[in-house]
Amino acid sequence: MIKKYYLKDYSRIKNFISDDNFQEDYDILLLALNKIQNLIYDGEINIVLSDSLYKKDKQILFTEYNLDLFTQGIVGVFKTSVFYMEQEIKVWVSITSRFDIDESKPYFLAKMFELYDQELSNVLTEITEDELFDFLLVYIFNNRFINSIQNGYYREYVTYKEESNKLKGRIDFAELIKKMGLKSATLPIVYSERSVDNRLNRLAYKAYSILKNKYPKLVELLIDSTETKKYIEYLKDETTEKDIHTILKESIRPITHPLLINYEELRIISLKILNDDKISPFDVEHEETESALFYIPDLWEKYLENNFFENIKDERTNVLSQNRLRVVDALTIRPDFVIYKNESPIFVLDAKFKPDWSEGRFNPDDYTKSIRDMNAFNCSMTGVIFPSLNIEDEIIKTNIISEFNQQDSFSRIAINIPDVIEKTYNEFSVEMDNNLESSIRMFSYFLDNDNN
Repeated sequence: MIKKYYLKDYSRIKNFISDDNFQEDYDILLLALNKIQNLIYDGEINIVLSDSLYKKDKQILFTEYNLDLFTQGIVGVFKTSVFYMEQEIKVWVSITSRFDIDESKPYFLAKMFELYDQELSNVLTEITEDELFDFLLVYIFNNRFINSIQNGYYREYVTYKEESNKLKGRIDFAELIKKMGLKSATLPIVYSERSVDNRLNRLAYKAYSILKNKYPKLVELLIDSTETKKYIEYLKDETTEKDIHTILKESIRPITHPLLINYEELRIISLKILNDDKISPFDVEHEETESALFYIPDLWEKYLENNFFENIKDERTNVLSQNRLRVVDALTIRPDFVIYKNESPIFVLDAKFKPDWSEGRFNPDDYTKSIRDMNAFNCSMTGVIFPSLNIEDEIIKTNIISEFNQQDSFSRIAINIPDVIEKTYNEFSVEMDNNLESSIRMFSYFLDNDNN
């Protein structure tokens, strides 16, 4: 049995479970989330593209609040299996952005990925909701193939038998005896050499061929349109074609050397692909947990760094990200962005992605941190910058700190996110770019008029 769940980041989990079989579905999902959470904590699953700062916070898949469960900043897809009522259940979970109202159009997530991985961004704009799980298999295979190729093609000692007029290796005396009495200018020899034509490379190419046949669009987007294709073609030319059962049988033995772990991971995912194709006469590998998970607040921060703050720089203005400052012996602060005018800090800004600011709620902890960082950098302006689905009349809202401090200010800066209704990805992307440009113009004007 397969259970599929579609969740959103920073959202109440129960909202995404239908009333039919609610308790059963909720219990199964919770078992799967706990399993994945533990694998993340144990280092068995990595959050892709997340930097190392505040690592513990970025490893939280879900949390409890007021006796209810909520997803956090991790998005992506995973497959795993759990036991429920003495039955093994396969669980597939997709977590997309809450800004993608339509699950079949994860456009906001695709926009965030444009900087990191254009192919991945392209995939997210072209696949259907159910294809997200097919994408997982192709994505993981491609990643593991690329990781293995970074160490060069896998080579293994292979034994060859041939006739030669040059002695190489050793004479095959069994064959020589059979030839006794026959005139021949060659000797039967046996030799071994490290070769690309081996079990792993045959397995990897067969796995690629199966994916190509089952998911031609995904393979075209993720593999065939990238440099990976030329490495795949090399394996096609250099390996001997064998039948499926022979490839499976010769691939059972793991690659155990610790320096060859990337090749072993490629072997495991390739076997998984062959098994899922239901062509194996026996179970080659146990059911494996697979995942492609990302920390979306990091994606949002990098999006702002490259698209917003790069565009407010000029000969007088500079922006530093993750600007460290030691304030006391035991404390180092690191605001997301510090804006400098003529080499002096004037504005401290934090990128925020959690729902509070984007849904119009004031977050006192964020406010307190902003005031602290502003004082530490001895400047007069601070604030937060966040995505918003509520089309803001005021892109920038500024308030004084208090009646006793009217010289300093706290600003809320919104980047309006377009809706996706009846839009193609290109239309969504152009509208979001226009919204971003509006925010940049207003913020640049704000800086110029407050710091002449």
